[in-house]
Amino acid sequence: MRTSTGQAAVITIGLFSHANTGAATRHILEFLGCAVRELAQLPTAPADDLSALWLCAPTTTLLAWRAALPATFIAPVIYQITDAAIATLPSSVMQLRSPLQPSLVLQILHWLHTETATAEADCGVDLVGRHPAMLTVKRLIAQVAKTDATVLIRGETGSGKEVVARAIHAASTRQGKPFVAINCGAIPADLLESELFGHEKGAFTGAFTARAGRFELAEDGVLFLDEIGDMPLPMQVKLLRVLQERTFERVGSNKPLQTNARIISATHRNLEEAVNEGVFRQDLFFRLNVFPIEIPSLRERQTDIPLLIAILETRLREQGVTPAQLTPAVLAHLESHPWPGNIRELANLLEQLAIMYPEMLVDLAQLPPRFRPPETEILALGTAPAAEITTASTLLPEGVELRDYLNALERDMIVTALEQNGQVVARAARRLGMRRTTLVERMRKFGLDRDGSAAEVSDFRQTELSSHCQPISQTSKKRQISRSSPLLLALEHPARRRIQIKTSCCRLRTIPRDLARLLA
Repeated sequence: MRTSTGQAAVITIGLFSHANTGAATRHILEFLGCAVRELAQLPTAPADDLSALWLCAPTTTLLAWRAALPATFIAPVIYQITDAAIATLPSSVMQLRSPLQPSLVLQILHWLHTETATAEADCGVDLVGRHPAMLTVKRLIAQVAKTDATVLIRGETGSGKEVVARAIHAASTRQGKPFVAINCGAIPADLLESELFGHEKGAFTGAFTARAGRFELAEDGVLFLDEIGDMPLPMQVKLLRVLQERTFERVGSNKPLQTNARIISATHRNLEEAVNEGVFRQDLFFRLNVFPIEIPSLRERQTDIPLLIAILETRLREQGVTPAQLTPAVLAHLESHPWPGNIRELANLLEQLAIMYPEMLVDLAQLPPRFRPPETEILALGTAPAAEITTASTLLPEGVELRDYLNALERDMIVTALEQNGQVVARAARRLGMRRTTLVERMRKFGLDRDGSAAEVSDFRQTELSSHCQPISQTSKKRQISRSSPLLLALEHPARRRIQIKTSCCRLRTIPRDLARLLA
């Protein structure tokens, strides 16, 4: 089952257990691909961001918890009984007994999977986000799209106001009709009237032909008035009349024209303050503010940043651009960035990194200066190996190619993530900030098994590569090792930890003396 964005619907389960009895349940659910969030207390408010609430406790405790749940709690609740008492829970609730039976768990997850995908698909909107604020926006879009009500979208610059307007249009009965957008703050005041209402031939100097305005072009569709708060006062009066009478006249004509275009406006300004300051008409504000939708800023929904990064990277690939590989430290840092430019700023950053580091690991030190944390923070957080080769004073040993070095670092991170997550590929992928399918592809590239085990390698433990290497003579070039050879050199970078690097010997100018003797 897939959502309207084409992504597989993610099941997010809030796990609340008694005396840590849900540890095994967590491992089972994560193994089956669920996102599990352990709750410190029983929810007391609607959980819009949860696909389900999983309660794990003895029967009497479950009954008490069921009574304590708020009536407004909208997520499904699964009750897991951990004691041997005769079940006293109502037959209408979903309940399981410990130990869990895989067939029953799979049935419940299949049902939740369908419900999660259907809940998002029902909105009919192509919006990315699982944060409660974004789920609220999706519900508002689904509700107002069925009507012709005037909508006012409010949000910071770059937060996606036009995306929301197009989502309303796509989910409405006017789908397939024109969607006409105009930026009211980007057009000079003396041209804005002509842009909106059109003009007749000879209406003003340079009007050599008649021209239809945006209201005519949006007939039967949607007219999106972006940055309505920047519209000059004289034009506000004329727009108010059109909204009231649903008629207008072209510049240079006295023939009234009818319009049935739906009006959706957007602004980043505080219109209430603009009304108090006398720069925006109060009556126009009331006309526009029939159904307001507030778009949260990116810093207010930081948990959606990984989802947005995945979508933006997919769009880069569709444009023929190979995105960079972000380390977990970078992903964690980006979630704490204030993002004054919101999604537009995030998209620009990913495009910049894709140009500078295509298919390469990017750590904190590789970020542009305005995104980079202080050097002390990099030292504290930068545990990823890519941060270890960023200064000019620690160049690679001669004969080692940068691409091979970075491939080895990426392989090392994957092996470490698999070891730290019990060889569970799905959990390791989340730890690395990538999709499970992407991790499987990278594992296949580096010769790692699906369970995370790697081929056994010879360990040439050397304190300095240069003291154990010699140039390959002209007479021995014929004996160069093929690219398919499993030769791995253990390089120890000065003042850094040892790593294992898979190399292509036909690219190396030096090989260890021990190997040279074996190949002679």
